[in-house]
Amino acid sequence: MRFPRERYLQQVSFDKYNYFLIITANRFSADDIWLANEVRKLGKQFFFIRTKLAIDVRNDKKDNPGKSKDETVNKIQLAMSKHVANASFEGVRVFLIDNHCPLDFDFPDLNETMINEAPTWKQEAMTFTMANLTESLIHRKKAALQKRIMIVGIGSAIG
Repeated sequence: MRFPRERYLQQVSFDKYNYFLIITANRFSADDIWLANEVRKLGKQFFFIRTKLAIDVRNDKKDNPGKSKDETVNKIQLAMSKHVANASFEGVRVFLIDNHCPLDFDFPDLNETMINEAPTWKQEAMTFTMANLTESLIHRKKAALQKRIMIVGIGSAIG
């Protein structure tokens, strides 16, 4: 209610952002699809994120005891991909995550994608601000710190 469509893009200052994360706990709503279309019109990149996956896996396990976690996740991934494709967003990534399970599902891949899709000059800052949840992120931080050591060392030698 506080952000009507007519003024939303100006109120949020969309032009300041590199990419957008459109997040839902279930299916993407008409407002989410509208937002994705507006972001596309601005020539900006965006990703769809489906949250609370562990709840869905747990509920599906209760309803279908013989079904594996992977089967449930694949079913949800397929449904979300179809939903996004039906809204004319073929090729847009859909990440399945759960904040209570940061090492499961697509959370590590989302972190990597967010860093890689940022402008080069922002990638290091993003790397340092993310929690050390994956081995690849720890390696990224190590490489960035080693690079800094070299630069500080050279600066100190010159000084």
